[in-house]
This record gives sequence, structure tokens and C-alpha cells, in this order.
Amino acid sequence: MKRTKAKVFFWVLLVLTALSIGINLLMFKNTQLLLLESNSFVDAWGLASGAMMFLCLYAYAYRKMVFKSRAVLKFVFFNTALVGAFSFADSMWTDFALMSGMEVLLLTLLYLLVYFPALTILYKHQDDALA
Repeated sequence: MKRTKAKVFFWVLLVLTALSIGINLLMFKNTQLLLLESNSFVDAWGLASGAMMFLCLYAYAYRKMVFKSRAVLKFVFFNTALVGAFSFADSMWTDFALMSGMEVLLLTLLYLLVYFPALTILYKHQDDALA
């Protein structure tokens, strides 16, 4: 992915993430940012994973270097892939019986539209560490 598209992807993803959280907090009174059934380790891991992913997306799009180690960048890449796969599987496992076929299809497409471009950018960003 070219850097111009990476910039657009970064800002669209950032705005959609903020809007998603903001709309849930404003529109739905019983919204919980932390689920009662999750533990603090899972919440902290998710927050750290998201922050690392956004940092690396920003770094690639704007030719910055956040993590100079290729090993750390590989970790961010694989961690993002695992978090995306685990999140998708968890959503399907817990909510599949409540979802219609169209909701399953749309959730699958949403994950494909978010994680594949993000992983492409993170993979290309590893080459920046060698340059």
C-alpha cells in the first residue's frame, strides 16, 4: 500500500474508532467500555495492541520510526494478526446465535476491511526498519 493510501486508511480508522466509542457512550446509557466478564489483563493487552498498531500505521504513513527494531515490528505484526483473529472468533463464538446471516457477513467484511490493509501496512513498515 502506498503511503498516501496509508495516510487515508490511518485517519479513517482513527476517526471511525473514536466515533464508535463516542456514539456508544452518548447514545446508549448502559454502554460499558470494559466488559464485566473480561479481566484486566485482557483489557490491557487489547489497549496496548491497538496503541501499537496505530503507532505503526502512523509511522509508516508519515515516514517516521517509532520502533527501530525489526523484531519489535514483527511482534506488532503478529500480535495484530492474532488479536484480530481472536477478536473475530470470540465475536462469532459468543454472538453467533444472536446474529442474522447478513450480520455475520457484514462483521466478516468489516474485519477483512480493517485487518488486511492494516497487516499490509505493518508488513511494509518492517522494510523501513532495515533502511
